[in-house]
Amino acid sequence: MNRFLGGCKVIRNDEIGQGIYLMELECEEIAVQAEPGQFVHIRVGDSLEPLLRRPFSVHDTEGANFKVVYEVVGRGTKILSKTGIGREVDVLGPLGKGFRLDEISENVCIVAGGMGIAPFRLVVRRLENRNGRVLAFVGAKDRRIMVGDSSLRSMGIEVFTATEDGSLGFHGFVTDLLVKVLERRRLKDVTLFACGPKEMLKSLAQIALEKKLKAEASLEEFMACGVGACLGCAVKLQDGEYRMVCKDGPVFRLNEVVFDG
Repeated sequence: MNRFLGGCKVIRNDEIGQGIYLMELECEEIAVQAEPGQFVHIRVGDSLEPLLRRPFSVHDTEGANFKVVYEVVGRGTKILSKTGIGREVDVLGPLGKGFRLDEISENVCIVAGGMGIAPFRLVVRRLENRNGRVLAFVGAKDRRIMVGDSSLRSMGIEVFTATEDGSLGFHGFVTDLLVKVLERRRLKDVTLFACGPKEMLKSLAQIALEKKLKAEASLEEFMACGVGACLGCAVKLQDGEYRMVCKDGPVFRLNEVVFDG
């Protein structure tokens, strides 16, 4: 796979939730090559400050365009949110290793916490023509920052929502909702695809162990270089070795990752 490095024209940059944006960029090289779970590295401005690129999951692709979803959390993403249509941003990608769609079970359960929704529209698009059921579980702290649920519903899959304050859907953690649905539906042959906060992934790892489910997760880590050179995004695995999230991931088998220590 060839990495693209260069300017990509901004086609869309809309706020879709409180401080959450959907950006669509034109780049056929990335749109054609990107696999579900891979990411791009975007330089957010033209100056040397901020210097480092920001990583964003490829949210979807359509024709010669690809999309990313991001939340304004600092100076870099604030600058990105002000980028106008027609401007070009410098992008490197696609990068990393994505979800193993060729190893899935009959039932696929997507579990997204907060901005963990980012990679999953492309995942669902690639699963559209297969036999089997796809369920999505989308969680957030409250309804103001719930994004992606309606987008996934529009693709014809069943979507369950959970908010920690009970303002939308199930009142509680999305992992608790997942367990309830698995037990109510008596689903056993299941593959979990997840992305979200570390505590959510830690809970999912225990659920997958107890219920003997296949599970993979896209890890959210700060990635300075995006290609494994700076060693800044190391994650410890159960074998005692360390891997780079940007190069060896960001998707790992959930039972391989050490979430404590």
